[in-house]
Amino acid sequence: MKTNPLYHMKKTIIAANWKSNKTKNEAKIWLNETALGNFPEHFEIVIFPSFTLLDYISGFVRINDTPFKIGAQDISPFDSGPYTGEISGKLIKEFADYVLIGHSERRAGFGESDEMIRKKVDMALRAGLTPIVCVSNISQLDGLESKEGLVIAYEPLGAISTSGPNAQPENPSLTSEFVQKIKEKISAEVIYGGSVEAGNVGQYISLENISGVLVGGQSLDPINFINIIKNAI
Repeated sequence: MKTNPLYHMKKTIIAANWKSNKTKNEAKIWLNETALGNFPEHFEIVIFPSFTLLDYISGFVRINDTPFKIGAQDISPFDSGPYTGEISGKLIKEFADYVLIGHSERRAGFGESDEMIRKKVDMALRAGLTPIVCVSNISQLDGLESKEGLVIAYEPLGAISTSGPNAQPENPSLTSEFVQKIKEKISAEVIYGGSVEAGNVGQYISLENISGVLVGGQSLDPINFINIIKNAI
C-alpha cells in the first residue's frame, strides 16, 4: 500500500485577516472564487472576517463543504454577561475555531496591554478556541504560558501595513533567528505575518521553524490569496 506523501507533512496554517473589510456580498464573491482552489490536505486555511460575517461564512463553509476554518479577529477578556459591546468566547465558538489576539493594530490603536492579552488567551482556551497571539518583540511573551494549541504570529513592526507605505517583509534569515528565540521562550507553533504575498510566501514557509503565514491586505483579493496558497506548497 502506498503512503500518502502528505501524511508526514507538518500542518501549514495560511490565515487570511480581512480586518475591517468586506460586506456580505463581497464575502460571497470571495468565497465562491477561492473555494474553486485545490488545496493540499495538510493546509489549514483560516479566514478571519469581521464579526458581522461569522454566521454567514460558517454557514457557507458547512453547506458547501469547503476546506476552510474560521476565526474571529478578537475576543472579550470577560465571560458572557453584562459587558455591552463585547463578544465572549462562548459566542465566538458557535461559529469559529480560531481567534486572533493582540494584533499590532489593536495594541497600538486600542491600547491593549500584555495583561489584557493574557486574559483573552485564557478565555479563548476555556472556550475551546485556538488562539493566534500576535507579537513583535520577545517581551510581549512575558507571562504567557506554554499551552497546548497555542499559536504565535510574529509580526515585525516594520513589515506591517500600519508602519507606512514603505513597509517591507523581513529578511527570512532574520525571521528564522527571531522565531528560534520565540521557541526558546515558549512552546508553541509560530507563523509569520508582515507584507506576505505570492512572491515571497515560499521563503517563509520553507523555514524549518515556521508553521505558516498570517496574510493581511493580500488576502482580500481571492486570486492573490489563491496564488499565495499555491506558492506555499
